[in-house]
Amino acid sequence: MDKIRKLEQRWKRYKTVKTVSFLLFISIFYLFTVGGYYTFLKWDSINTFFSKKVILKEKNISKENIIKDKIIEKEIIKKEESNKTAVTELYFNPIIPIIDMEKEKSTTSHRAIFRKEKSSSNRLKAKPSTYLTAQELSKIKVSNHKERDTTRLKRIHIGSSSKNYIETMKKKFFKSKKPRDALLLAKAFYREKKYKESNKWALEANKLNSNLDESWIIFAQSKAKMGKKNEAIKILAMYYRKSKSPEVRAVIEKIKMEKL
Repeated sequence: MDKIRKLEQRWKRYKTVKTVSFLLFISIFYLFTVGGYYTFLKWDSINTFFSKKVILKEKNISKENIIKDKIIEKEIIKKEESNKTAVTELYFNPIIPIIDMEKEKSTTSHRAIFRKEKSSSNRLKAKPSTYLTAQELSKIKVSNHKERDTTRLKRIHIGSSSKNYIETMKKKFFKSKKPRDALLLAKAFYREKKYKESNKWALEANKLNSNLDESWIIFAQSKAKMGKKNEAIKILAMYYRKSKSPEVRAVIEKIKMEKL
C-alpha cells in the first residue's frame, strides 16, 4: 500500500510539473507575440511620421522654388522692358552738333582784317592765308560730327545686339529647355560682368545636365567674382573628384591664386 501511495504521489508531481511548464511556455510565447506586434506597430508609426515630415519638407521646398522662379521671371521681364525703353530713347533722341563759338569768332575776325588790308592797298600782294574758309570749316565739322555719330551708333549697336542676343536665347531656352542654351546665356552674362545672372543660368544648365565642365566652371567663377571664393573652390573640388577634368583643376588653382 505504501508503495502504491508513493507511486501516486510521484505521478501527481510529474503531472503538476508538466502542466506548469506547459502553461509557462504558453504565457512566454503569448508575451513574445504581443510584444513583437506592439513594437512592429510602434516602428511603423515612427516611419510614417518621419516620412510625412520629409514629404512636407519636400513640398515646402518645391513651393519655395516655384515662388523664387516666378520672382526671377518678373525681374527679368522688368529688366527687358527697361532695356527696350532705354534703346528706343537712344535711337529717337536727336544728336545736336556742338559748335565752338570762340573758334568761329576768331576765324571771322581774321577774315575781316584780311579784307581790309586787301582793299586799302592794291599794290601790296596778299600773303597766302593759313586760315580755312567757311566751306572748308563746315566740311571738317560735318566730317567730325559724322565720326562722332558713327562711334555713338556703333556703341549703341553693340549694346543693343548683346541685349537682343540674350533675349533671343532666353526665348529659345524656354522653348527647348536645353542645357546648352542655358550655358550660352551664362557665358553672355559673365562677359557683361552680371555675375548673379551668370550664376543663375549656369545652375540652370547644371540642373539639366550635371556633366558639363563649362557650366560648373562658370558657376564657380561667378561665385568667386561675387566674393564667395571658398564656396567656389568647394563646389569645383567636389565636381573634380567625379570628373577629373584638367580644366576644372586649372580653374581651382586660378581661384586660389586670385588670377581670374
